[in-house]
Amino acid sequence: MQTSPLNPALRHTLANGLTVILHPIPLTDAVTVDIWVRTGGHDETAEQLGISHFLEHMVFKGTERLAPGALDQAIEGRGGITNASTGQDYTHYYITVASADLADSLPYLTEVVTQPAIPAVEFDRERQVVLEEMRRAGDSPDYLAHQSLLAQLYPDHPYGRPVLGTEDSVGSLTPEAMRDYHRSRYSPEQLTVVVVGGIDPGRNAGADHPTTGPSASGSCPIFSADA
Repeated sequence: MQTSPLNPALRHTLANGLTVILHPIPLTDAVTVDIWVRTGGHDETAEQLGISHFLEHMVFKGTERLAPGALDQAIEGRGGITNASTGQDYTHYYITVASADLADSLPYLTEVVTQPAIPAVEFDRERQVVLEEMRRAGDSPDYLAHQSLLAQLYPDHPYGRPVLGTEDSVGSLTPEAMRDYHRSRYSPEQLTVVVVGGIDPGRNAGADHPTTGPSASGSCPIFSADA
């Protein structure tokens, strides 16, 4: 991250191992929050191939309390945007909202990332979406050329495998396996939350700002110092 010496990014590591990076931009009325997870295709076994990308999809399918699509509705209903992507070494989820909406929007993002329900019905439905995405990619000469190059450059390394997985590997994944993968890979010490834009660092770095979430308990585990 490029920052000015007069306006440096602030880095905090919470007691639970979560890293928070704050970069205030004065006179900006928008904020982007990006949650980076230190996991991706590189971390998958042969049997798990494609699970990181599939999990990225399932995060948007709700929690025990939030219905599928609740994050999109909460953010886009305020005029914001939300998206995610998966690579070999990372998965990340981000929102961009008006600064005034940060306190109400952030808890939705943190809850879906840290507490996805991964329900079986949604899992089976989304599997078809992922498989169709793979088929579309397979019709792209650019994608095929890129994958062929990676396979030749890294023949015996995870970088040579497709992040999307294969039809066989994705077809064999189960909700239980994905929940286990999430529990093992999405722990606080493997997460970095980057907040950039119109924020007050003194307030946003405090324990009382993004700790409260939309959950009934009022806690947001990735920001809780006791998590």
